[in-house]
Amino acid sequence: MGLIKTTTKLIVFHLTWLSDYLPMGLIKTTTKLIVFHLTWLSDYLVIAHYLDKMTQNDNDFFKQLGRKIASLRKEQQITQVQLAEILGISQQYMQAFEAGRRKVPSSMLPTLAEVLAVSVEELIGITNSDSKDNSKKRGPAPKLLKQVEQISQLPKSKQKFVMDMLDTVIQQAAP
Repeated sequence: MGLIKTTTKLIVFHLTWLSDYLPMGLIKTTTKLIVFHLTWLSDYLVIAHYLDKMTQNDNDFFKQLGRKIASLRKEQQITQVQLAEILGISQQYMQAFEAGRRKVPSSMLPTLAEVLAVSVEELIGITNSDSKDNSKKRGPAPKLLKQVEQISQLPKSKQKFVMDMLDTVIQQAAP
């Protein structure tokens, strides 16, 4: 903020010096516009500075969330690069999320939960203390979903063949 005030003073000084060469009306208007924009910018920079700060609770939360994301991602056999592509971010940004150095935007949580096959509540660490049943099964893994999509693109005869094979494997695995 001090830098902006100093810059403003220097600009005003130079515009005053230029008054010998430019009409006074132009200099006054230009000075007012520059001061207005620098004031607005200084307010914005102060707000942005505080928005990026994390409290200790935030820091702990986002580190825990990052570890959870990394663990679930590995469980689903998804790389950081693949998850970053799904989220539309860089791998470096994804790595910063997992390390807890960056805040995961709340708008990204539903997509993350879906890809990692958990609920948003489970992803952010909210547990239902009333529920004693922790044996809930998660949905199919993203790899399985991709395979199902690929199977659906096959001709009907090949789809039937794959389904017959799956039925056989499932019957053999049943207790």
